[in-house]
Amino acid sequence: MKRDYLWDGSGEPDLEVVRLERALGSARFDEKADLPAEARANADAGPAEGAADGDDDAVDRQRGWQPGRRRGRSRARPGGRRWIRPAIAIAALAAAAALVVVWQARSAGPVDRIAGSPDRRGVEAEGAASRRGPRAGDRQPEARSPGAGDPGGAGSIDRPGRAGTPVAVTALTGSPVAGQGAISPGHVLSPGEWLVTDRSSRALLEMEGIGEVRVGPDSRVRLVDSGPSEQRLELGLGVLHARVTAPPRLFLVDLPSATAVDLGCEYELAVDKSGAGMLRVATGEVSLEGHGRASLVPAGSACETRPGQGPGTPYRARAPRALVGALRRYDFEAGGRRALDTALAAASRRDSLTLWHLIGRSSGADRARVVARLAALAPPPPGVRIDPATPLDDAALEAWRGELQASW
Repeated sequence: MKRDYLWDGSGEPDLEVVRLERALGSARFDEKADLPAEARANADAGPAEGAADGDDDAVDRQRGWQPGRRRGRSRARPGGRRWIRPAIAIAALAAAAALVVVWQARSAGPVDRIAGSPDRRGVEAEGAASRRGPRAGDRQPEARSPGAGDPGGAGSIDRPGRAGTPVAVTALTGSPVAGQGAISPGHVLSPGEWLVTDRSSRALLEMEGIGEVRVGPDSRVRLVDSGPSEQRLELGLGVLHARVTAPPRLFLVDLPSATAVDLGCEYELAVDKSGAGMLRVATGEVSLEGHGRASLVPAGSACETRPGQGPGTPYRARAPRALVGALRRYDFEAGGRRALDTALAAASRRDSLTLWHLIGRSSGADRARVVARLAALAPPPPGVRIDPATPLDDAALEAWRGELQASW
């Protein structure tokens, strides 16, 4: 763009300046607007009769001005409305700078509310204490008994919502309910608010900078936290499908018996009326954590969880039924050595993920048998010595795990 365009309208125009001129056109300076009615009429009539070209005094008298008024102006400053274009440009730049300042302030993240203060729907905020994602060995919130007015269903976690950036909600089918009524176009889910679907409805949650979550029929999902360091949902009942692009451990989903910690992936979570949960991972990895246990669930694998017990042992999606049943008995039904023996017999080399987790969930002679079975199916890499009869060396285990993990 040439500077002449801002000064006198000549030269190549700039599209942004043209848009601003159109938007502010109604406020354009009009020199006639400040003149007396008689002077405006004379100005519209044209030059005074008998006035020669360049007779500025005659034109000034016709317009109701004092003769010589215009000749007092500097020639370096063209008359009329030419000064208004630079003024518009300067005002636009000032407005743009103000918008940048506001945007930076908002993108810095929400400010924690004062402890005990209610948000706009009366949900108590947690205050200024920062929270992190759960890690293996953390004590998880205990499930509470379902009661009247509990939208989360059996085993819903009693955790107050934390104020943060709202999450957009869209009805995909039927009439999902959020807060006090049906979802309307442009609805946002606020921290502490439940989203409820019936058998004929589904909904979409769009989380800025995180990804999207599709909520299936007969489901109950609550937004717990949507702050800059953590995006957390609670699945009290039903099914959700998450597709996440955020960095690891930023997006979490609480279940009645565990927490699914996203490590960058796509997965499905389901919770039944008893509070039992199922995780199936399509891409990436998810860490299912709770009650002192942590299960790494990679793509193509699944893991179950139970209230009061936490996550079970993960297994590949196409694992033999005998293996899955034995794991369920061993993890949740006190199946003991008999269930473990069945699992070891049913496992193949492709089940190294399962056997690796069983090493950490067994002890003594049982652990030695798990190590021996895994070594027979997937031998350690060269230079790594594994002796089931002796305590396992951490460095050797990590080297073995690195070899195994390539096939998970």
